[in-house]
Amino acid sequence: MIQVILLLFAYGISAPGKRCEDYYAFLLFQTLVGSYDLHSGGANNSINPLAEDIGSGRQIAQNFKAVQYNYRHTGLFAVLATIEAHNQDEFTHNLAKRLKDIAKTTSNTHLQIAKNILKTSLTRQISCNKGLVEYMGDSLLSQREYKNLESVFTAIDAVTVKQFKASLKDRYDGVYPVIAAYGPVEDLPDYTFLSNRFGSLFA
Repeated sequence: MIQVILLLFAYGISAPGKRCEDYYAFLLFQTLVGSYDLHSGGANNSINPLAEDIGSGRQIAQNFKAVQYNYRHTGLFAVLATIEAHNQDEFTHNLAKRLKDIAKTTSNTHLQIAKNILKTSLTRQISCNKGLVEYMGDSLLSQREYKNLESVFTAIDAVTVKQFKASLKDRYDGVYPVIAAYGPVEDLPDYTFLSNRFGSLFA
């Protein structure tokens, strides 16, 4: 039996808070990056080729997921992944490449697909009492007002491709990320190399 050695990897960078103008642009960014899990059917509503890069028989990683933790005025955007240890360099290369693609080449069609996925996901989240109460509480605590789904959907639909790309450029251009890993990190490129790889999304 072949033993697969895994590494937990995290890429993170600051994100806007829920009261920031570009908050909804970053929800769409998270949606465009998407997620992938080898053991649960592959990509989950993902329109990002990253899922194809690391899956489809290649198995560069076991899984990855874009997440956001947003507060009132600040937040964190991250991509979390479980990587097969010998594929560390290839995974970070593919991740940086696809983040750059999203930042620079997202079209109206791709953005509209992301909007539809995001709105469906938000609707699903509040389809039970617990989800609705959590949504109301989070909205009141972080934004000091309750926003119904109609107003949220209006804000999502208002994001244009130009605004989306400008938001990413303002937040990311020349900014170096936080990189964390747990496991056999011997084959992981050093931070200087990774920070240059991820810090040049708009080069």
